[in-house]
Amino acid sequence: LTRSNADAEKVSGALSGGNIAHFKVSGFDLFRRRPIKDVMAFLRALQYPYDRGAWTRLLSVFGGVDSLRAARQLVNELFDVATSPADWLDGERGANPLDAFIGALSSGRCIVFDTETTGLDPNADEILQLAAAEVIDGRRTGRELEVFLRTDRDFTASARIHGITPETLARRGIGRDEGLRAFAHFAGDSPLLGHNVRFDLGILRANLRREAVTWEPMAATFDTLALSRRLHPRLASYRLGSLLVSLKLEGQNTHDAMDDVHATYGLAQHLAAGAVAGAAQRRVVAHRYRRQLDRLADSLAPLWQEVRATQAEEANLADVVERFFAWATTQARYRLDDKDREHVATLTGYLARRTPRRPLSRLLASLVPELSTYSESDLISDDDRVVVSTVHKAKGLQFEAVVVTSCVDDVYPNYYSKRKSDLNAVEEDARLLYVALTRAQRSIVVTMHDTAINRGGSFPRYPSPFLRFLSR
Repeated sequence: LTRSNADAEKVSGALSGGNIAHFKVSGFDLFRRRPIKDVMAFLRALQYPYDRGAWTRLLSVFGGVDSLRAARQLVNELFDVATSPADWLDGERGANPLDAFIGALSSGRCIVFDTETTGLDPNADEILQLAAAEVIDGRRTGRELEVFLRTDRDFTASARIHGITPETLARRGIGRDEGLRAFAHFAGDSPLLGHNVRFDLGILRANLRREAVTWEPMAATFDTLALSRRLHPRLASYRLGSLLVSLKLEGQNTHDAMDDVHATYGLAQHLAAGAVAGAAQRRVVAHRYRRQLDRLADSLAPLWQEVRATQAEEANLADVVERFFAWATTQARYRLDDKDREHVATLTGYLARRTPRRPLSRLLASLVPELSTYSESDLISDDDRVVVSTVHKAKGLQFEAVVVTSCVDDVYPNYYSKRKSDLNAVEEDARLLYVALTRAQRSIVVTMHDTAINRGGSFPRYPSPFLRFLSR
């Protein structure tokens, strides 16, 4: 532990010269460095498509927007008219999902559906109730499907939510393959609509595979949860029940699949009306910022689409970080100097060692929120046998052994603290040394030097007066 960043650099250089592997905590935190903030913005945009801060940074870096302030204004205007920069990265540039949603709901046939399940793991849990309603040209036809599926799984925990009991299944349940085939036949190739439809569709597909039922929706899917976030970006909650209350809509979110289908249909009608009313304004704002959004797409769309297409595949988050910088530096004129590369290597090394290989979507969901709260010292692991840090950066950390360097007068307390006769500053220097000494769990080594060379002169150095208290 050193008093200053300059001393930390010297110690780190000496260790490197002796081929001693070590982790150096930067004076300017790694997570505040430009390249790390940029890749974190990319990861956050993948996980949180409505993260205004992430899109602000991406547009500033890759969209040619002059400043973060201008990028923030651009992003706010887009989101205020239910448009996202992601619309320029996902497929056809500027194709707003609201337009496709309006078309699917108002013209032709679509199916509103919902599931109730034994749990939340698509690969392990089973559907207990499956409900669907037919909508043609925007109106329910009255044709509905509701099936209860028998299961051998224990669902005591989930029953507290949906109220389905073993007695319910004994009375109303049918074979799993029979019920799933009935849904596949009812839905056909019509567009599907649901609330948090990614979950329902994911667990539906997993159940179909387990029962060897062949069906794959041929048309688009629409999620009233995602559409609600677009059209009402400032609500506190986007749960179905919360939306019914906030938007003053009829229906109940009872966690009975058929009740939730009816509520979802009412929400969809409300969202479609809002989408139609805002269509002209969306076109105006999109046209205003077309140049910057096209530039963003030129820089990032292929990488964005590649990563999104592989979210179901197993990966380590270090893979995504490396792909981001490989693409950005070769295809988007993104510059990294040697120091930047060191910082990127520190992050990718940590992610490679400390994060598991899992489906990318699960990694993003679990790690992006955690990484967003990190400082550089959080990357220290048990594999790092030697750590170099200033005392300030080591606050809150513990080490088996601590070496406190330069424990001399004019460092503890600092020369300028004494020169200004500032008692508070001297006391703060004492507290800083106390912090350094209390980072140790088992042993402390205090080092001193008897000579300092400054501005061409040689000056004697004496032990810190604070050390007298250690012998008491």
